[in-house]
Amino acid sequence: MTEKAHDSPLADLTFYKAVLDALEAHIALLDGRGTILAVNAAWRHFGEANGIRDPRFGVGANYFAVCRAAVDPSARAAAAGIQDVLSGRRSSFHFEYPCHSPDEERWFTLRATPLTDYTGFGVVAHENITERVITERTLTQHRQIDKLNLVAQRFQGWHDRIEELLTEHQGFREICEDYQELAIWIEDHQSSHAGRKELEDSLQLLDSLVEEIGYYLSANNVSKSGSR
Repeated sequence: MTEKAHDSPLADLTFYKAVLDALEAHIALLDGRGTILAVNAAWRHFGEANGIRDPRFGVGANYFAVCRAAVDPSARAAAAGIQDVLSGRRSSFHFEYPCHSPDEERWFTLRATPLTDYTGFGVVAHENITERVITERTLTQHRQIDKLNLVAQRFQGWHDRIEELLTEHQGFREICEDYQELAIWIEDHQSSHAGRKELEDSLQLLDSLVEEIGYYLSANNVSKSGSR
């Protein structure tokens, strides 16, 4: 006997609820005003783990009101993006943000998408991307350290040269002293993390010093041995 259509699990709303509950992302269904209509199991579990005492886990609350009350400015940015999706001004919205706990650093990505056949309704999904962010940050730190090591190696031979020139050329003193201070900084930081701006500043200053040194040597006919 042929199975009737209504006997299929696809005709049962609890089937779709089970699908949402099986996802790792924290998912909430919103209406056009930002009211939370439903949440999945991952959303509820995250709430429980973070001390949420609301037995409905936000269902019935206004998502935008919660974002506006938050101290973190990223919450307001998220609310604006979600509102654009629900109003039809945007087809989707993606936003990455930190959400640290007292015990660990965490990052999440938020994705808001409209329900195609139901105007004014949308789904908001939060997914933990901490592992990816930490991996990317570690790689960036390693690249920065590698750059500092290369810079330090490239200019290592300047120390002896500077000492020679300092003894004979007073006008060269300020340039050399600037370089020596920078060389000390590089030596102190080459085996530890340096921020992107500090690294860019050091490379910029080194390039500038090299140009000034080259110009000075050329203008004063300074030979490699340190004599005119």
